[in-house]
Amino acid sequence: MSVAHDKGAGMIEPALRDRLTTVYATWLDDDDLGQRYVEVCSPRQDAGVTSVRQFLEELLRLSSGPNPDIERPAALEHPDSTFMQLLGSPLVRHAGPRALIESLAHHTLCLQPMPRLMFEACGSQDQIGSGFQPHAEPPRESTGLDPQDFTRGINDSADHAELADTLMAVLKSRLGPRTIRSFFTVDVGSNGYRLWEAQMRAPKGAGTALPRHFVPLSTGGVTVDVLRYVDEEETHVRAYEWCAELREEASSVLPDAVAYGMAYCFNRQAGCPSAGSGTS
Repeated sequence: MSVAHDKGAGMIEPALRDRLTTVYATWLDDDDLGQRYVEVCSPRQDAGVTSVRQFLEELLRLSSGPNPDIERPAALEHPDSTFMQLLGSPLVRHAGPRALIESLAHHTLCLQPMPRLMFEACGSQDQIGSGFQPHAEPPRESTGLDPQDFTRGINDSADHAELADTLMAVLKSRLGPRTIRSFFTVDVGSNGYRLWEAQMRAPKGAGTALPRHFVPLSTGGVTVDVLRYVDEEETHVRAYEWCAELREEASSVLPDAVAYGMAYCFNRQAGCPSAGSGTS
């Protein structure tokens, strides 16, 4: 007895697979697994991790405390271990079957981000924030891909498994040699300063910008920006975010060094700070 199958069922078109793996590799380079699409691609809240660093932090959390959920993998005790060594470490749960950390990474870093990945690879960027769901058809001209491939890739379990395995291979190739420590540090530039990405700044419109200050130095100068945040709950505490950027060359787009943080100003009574809704 023979069973007829739809042609192409359980298969991802090569053009779509190549597009997905290209986007995923870019995500890995930035250690950002589509964080901007959280809660956009699912009617339920997206609770998956959005970076490898967050995945590592979750492993540390699960293996900490008086009653940890898993045993601490040896690679996490030695931050100069490679990510590939961590993937090959045993995943020992105090309740449940044993496996490898790779199985958890496969689910958390490859399967869970898939709706976000499909959105970026095949969806229209103009639809973000307009209630777009992953089952909606993206405009054909946005990627040149058949929307049927997009829909099938979201719904077909065989495609999910195939794509997850492909993404896992990209993950190992891209991140396998990196040390655990590297996910928690920032690279050092040739001038000795830590590198800095402009997108790490607070988004524009997050607060009210105060006048910028410039402090000249013997080599370059420092610009100081301050954002003031509105005290919507009338807590009698005013919050300010400050960022100081050093540039040896004034024309540099990226700064050579950065310091930033928050400052909080309290109302004062008789020269002493006071705060709280009960303060008159």
